[in-house]
Amino acid sequence: MIHLKLKINRIHNTMITISLLNLTFREDNTCDMTIEHIQEEDSGCFKAIENNQVAGKMTYSWRTKDTFVINHTEVDPIFSGRGVGKKLVMSAVMFARENSFKIVPACSFVKALFEKIEAIQDVKG
Repeated sequence: MIHLKLKINRIHNTMITISLLNLTFREDNTCDMTIEHIQEEDSGCFKAIENNQVAGKMTYSWRTKDTFVINHTEVDPIFSGRGVGKKLVMSAVMFARENSFKIVPACSFVKALFEKIEAIQDVKG
């Protein structure tokens, strides 16, 4: 895994952090999937990208300085059944653990995963 954080200053001193998590998910041995994390001051998203195509996207907003709410997850139908949504959620879980954050699952898909997977309950807010 390669974890790269770039900090870019924008107008009005708004800070954006872009993290690229280069994760290899070779389900069909043909290509890799990259999870891109874009974080702005009060919101952010995780994008799954394969062969320069967005396979899925999960958005969140900050509730407090250490808790974020995942409010939407969508996967391109072309990538359906390949676990893209789960990979996005697990990337958010990894981000939360690395930074001692909590996740509030507001999206129905994410809520269902949190109910199914006992191992991620430590980051549930």
